[in-house]
Amino acid sequence: MSRNCFVPSRKELYPCNRSTNKLLGIRNKTLFEEPKDPKVLTQWIKAIPRSVRNLRPRIDCVCEKHFDETSLIKYFETKMADGSIKKIEKDRILLKENAVPSLFPDLPFYLSSKTKNGKQPDKIENQLKKTILPDATFITKIKDDLIIGWLNNDNDTMFKKIIIYKSNLKIQVFVMLNVEGVMQTATDLGDIEQIIAIVNNLQAYLQLISTIRHRERKQKLKKLKTIGRVKNITRKNRRLNNNVLKLKKKVGLLKQKCATASATVIENELLNFPESQQEAVRACFEAAILKDPKGNRYSINWIYDWLK
Repeated sequence: MSRNCFVPSRKELYPCNRSTNKLLGIRNKTLFEEPKDPKVLTQWIKAIPRSVRNLRPRIDCVCEKHFDETSLIKYFETKMADGSIKKIEKDRILLKENAVPSLFPDLPFYLSSKTKNGKQPDKIENQLKKTILPDATFITKIKDDLIIGWLNNDNDTMFKKIIIYKSNLKIQVFVMLNVEGVMQTATDLGDIEQIIAIVNNLQAYLQLISTIRHRERKQKLKKLKTIGRVKNITRKNRRLNNNVLKLKKKVGLLKQKCATASATVIENELLNFPESQQEAVRACFEAAILKDPKGNRYSINWIYDWLK
């Protein structure tokens, strides 16, 4: 069973507060388990305004502060001979049968309030169906050069027509899929029909734009890949050149060191080795002198490494 009250905002029943109350001699609030009767348990769950979760049987409990005084048994009552009733306070308060929590003084509103289900917005079709259109034809002037007209027939079908009067127009048609624009100067009806033809052939126009863009992007991507390869090769070449310089310096030092060594010095050094190693070293020197018919031989760098 939990030692905290199930109702939110009950800090006085935390373990730290309970120990403090014990030191100060203050009686801690009594905790009550859930009732055994399923019907009463259902009443408890409905009565406690906690929207996060419900009361868990055999786990959660409720303190005495949330019950009415008439639902609590705080005293031992004994009827005396003279008819008076003597009351002795109990160490632990008991709960009457079928008692239901009803007092929640410290409960914040945001914890107990239930989330309201928002009303789903009507679709544009439903809004149009609810729209009441006038019986007669009307024309509204939106701007100086823009007139819009609405017309109803007997079947309540709505027609819309936009009429633009302008002597010289620069019409810009936006294609939202590829965010492209077509600039065309319209001076007569033929220019307007040409623009309408462009819009009607939108699919071919989009394919043309996509082809041009694909070709341009392919060239840019090829350049980017080539630049990356060149940079990688340059770095690799720089590292190899640095390694070659280091090896050349190493070979030069070995040459200087080996130039001071004579045959007698080498023989004296060989005497310090075991006999098996002496034979192996002499065999290596002889193998380096001999020429292999296949062109294989020990390199001079190998000898320098061994002498090192």
